[in-house]
Amino acid sequence: MSNDKHLNMQIYDTKKIQDVVSSLKGIKEASFSNKEGLIDFKKSTETCRIVDTLILPLYYIWEHCCHRNLGELMFEEHLQKAYQRFMQNPLTNTWELYLFVSIKTPFKNELGKKNLSKEIIEIYNLLLGDK
Repeated sequence: MSNDKHLNMQIYDTKKIQDVVSSLKGIKEASFSNKEGLIDFKKSTETCRIVDTLILPLYYIWEHCCHRNLGELMFEEHLQKAYQRFMQNPLTNTWELYLFVSIKTPFKNELGKKNLSKEIIEIYNLLLGDK
């Protein structure tokens, strides 16, 4: 798997981006199941909303910095409008999410298992460091 370069020669680890996107999607899927068989739809909806928001910068980096097709990450069509809004100001939006993940560490249990928060921050930082 080759890494593509950004205009400023920033190198993005496409395998890492794929793994983080896959892990985030796994968190969404897991939010709809538990050992008791009862699902808290309010909590599941909130989890999906947060994951969908955190994944937008990864889609942007994949498409605009790595020059790859979003279909490779199995882009979810329900995010089309949100992604279009995100792209209107991607750096500011990514910066806000960078701060959110840095300070709040959402999904501590899920993200902490694979050090996912750290990986998200590292990927976001590459984009933000470029600018």
